[in-house]
Amino acid sequence: MALAFLYTCACGKRFKVYIPRLKLFAAMTGTTVNWGAEDERDQEGGSIAELERLARVNDCLFVDGRVCEEMACPACRQKLCFLSHFRSILAGSEGPRSESGKGGI
Repeated sequence: MALAFLYTCACGKRFKVYIPRLKLFAAMTGTTVNWGAEDERDQEGGSIAELERLARVNDCLFVDGRVCEEMACPACRQKLCFLSHFRSILAGSEGPRSESGKGGI
C-alpha cells in the first residue's frame, strides 16, 4: 500500500497526502533501500488511485506528493508544507506544521 498521511489544517480542512517513499526516506537512508522501486510498485499496483478514492470517501482533499509538496489551503489560504512537516515528525522533532505554525495532524 502506498504511504499516505492525514493532515488537518488549523481551519479544519482535512488532507490525505501521498508522499513517495523516495522523497520522504532517501535523505535518511541513502541508497540502502531502493525507494524508487517501492514507489513504482505502488503506482503500478493501483495503491495511489486507491488512496485518492479513500480521500474522497472520507471527505479529504487528496494531495499527490509526486507533484505537490506544499500548497495553500483552499479554505483559509494558509501555506502548508507537507513534505517538511512529515519529515520532521519522522525525525522526532515536530516543527511548525504550517507557515503560521498552527496546522496539525
